[in-house]
Amino acid sequence: MRFPKAVLGVLIADAVVAVGGALFAAPWLLGLGGVVVFVMLALHPVLTHRVMPVAVRVLIRLGLLGLALAVLVQAHNLAVFQSATASATVSEILAMNSDAARMRDQAIRALAGTSLLMLACGGFGTALAILWPPARRAAVWGFCVLAVSALLHAAGAVAAWRAVPAPMPATVLPDDAGTAVVSTIVGIDPVSAALIGILLLGAFLAVDGHAPRS
Repeated sequence: MRFPKAVLGVLIADAVVAVGGALFAAPWLLGLGGVVVFVMLALHPVLTHRVMPVAVRVLIRLGLLGLALAVLVQAHNLAVFQSATASATVSEILAMNSDAARMRDQAIRALAGTSLLMLACGGFGTALAILWPPARRAAVWGFCVLAVSALLHAAGAVAAWRAVPAPMPATVLPDDAGTAVVSTIVGIDPVSAALIGILLLGAFLAVDGHAPRS
């Protein structure tokens, strides 16, 4: 009741695409790779062969839907940021760091994504509770990994909200003051990549962990 090796290879490739999208700040790769992974997990043999109660299968699939939406929110947040900075001058990019409205909107989207992760974890946790004590250890580990991922995302979202500055008049900054900011925008983001990798690993274990071992 597990994925064939060929399908598992495709799943891993899609996960790499999603992690790469987060690493190199490519929202389309992040969103597409992540959604494909969750769709494939929703079609896992352990869910399609009806080896578990209907309520458990529904909860797991709702959890996967929540995870997919959370990744799409993150990809959208990244796309909005890139759109705002694509044609901006160095002074405009630096001024965005004191734009309370923009930073508040970004923090709200991050909090929305975190809320979806929390709801997804609730679905997976309820599914385990229904199956307990027969729930398999790998599935329990998957839920724990998802919970850690959700907490890490929540910490980042709360930090983003607390970093929203109080509204103040725009300050004109010299054009030569933004070298560090520009290099950060066009650089890689290993933290986001790690968070997405943890999330995808947890989702895989939370689903595949229910498959009987031969």
